[in-house]
Amino acid sequence: MTRLRAIFFGTPDFAIYPLKGLLQCNTIDLVGLFSQPDRPSGRGHKVQATPTKGYLAENGYEKIPVFQPTTLKKGTPDGDQAFADFKALSPDFALVAAYGRIIPKRFLNWPARRFLNVHGSLLPRWRGAAPIQRAIQHGDLQTGIALMDMIYELDAGDVYTMDHLEIRSNDTSQTLFHRLGELSIEMLQRDLSGILSGEILRKPQDFAGINYAHRLEKSEAFVSFLLNAVAFESHSRAFHPWPGVKVRSKDTDYKIKSVSALTQTEVEELDLPNNFKPGTLVHENRLIVGCQNGYIEIGEIQKPGKAMVKTEDFMRQRHLVKGDSFEVFPIHNNSIL
Repeated sequence: MTRLRAIFFGTPDFAIYPLKGLLQCNTIDLVGLFSQPDRPSGRGHKVQATPTKGYLAENGYEKIPVFQPTTLKKGTPDGDQAFADFKALSPDFALVAAYGRIIPKRFLNWPARRFLNVHGSLLPRWRGAAPIQRAIQHGDLQTGIALMDMIYELDAGDVYTMDHLEIRSNDTSQTLFHRLGELSIEMLQRDLSGILSGEILRKPQDFAGINYAHRLEKSEAFVSFLLNAVAFESHSRAFHPWPGVKVRSKDTDYKIKSVSALTQTEVEELDLPNNFKPGTLVHENRLIVGCQNGYIEIGEIQKPGKAMVKTEDFMRQRHLVKGDSFEVFPIHNNSIL
């Protein structure tokens, strides 16, 4: 069987999974990786390799060339060199997963075969940069992986195959990234050869139900208590680990984790008040806060410059007491359910 030459475009941790899947296909040779440039990271702001580049280096694939242009745009030194490098590799097809930049038409139109894209959503439910986080944030019960043709319009290409995955009640974006990543490996091993041979045919996306999963913003960390309690919990799971969730009280910004919406049974057992302003702390010993509808309990909290602690320890130190309140921020545009 003729071996095919592939180029992979991908940058973050999630892209490692389809990169693994591609490397495990025994009829395909990976001849190049395109990733975004290395950037400073961590407390020391030390320049670190991108996750996909690091994966190749750490797993015996040092001979595969890595290209990290600052742009792919035509008419720029980096973009034109990147296109020249791309053509020189003579790929039969390219696979893209969370590359992080728009791929220009001259790239998309060049391969002898096609550009394929691994996308973390049941298209067309969530097109865009943050489909996994937005699915959790908006309370979706399921998501999945789509393998599709890449076209210049954002995530609008015809779909070859989609695998479904239940979103668990305790899933964060971190855990769901991992589960979807593993699913992408299975999909590539099962279907990629059939797609490339023409045995698996593509289908146009349904134009009904299109939503755009906008890139996460740092400002979204301040989740509004004007949301209902279930939505507040969904936001906290969606934003873990980044941008996280923050609350503000007495001019101090706290990071919080392990947020849960209280059930009606829990509310009745704790005899919580019916009348309160959103953002009010309503329990003496537990960090329970009222939302527009319902209550959330915060399991872990972090003061600036301090370590994350369990809230029972935090409450014993009387940093906040019953009746204190957190600032109520406006609902972010991307938060509306």
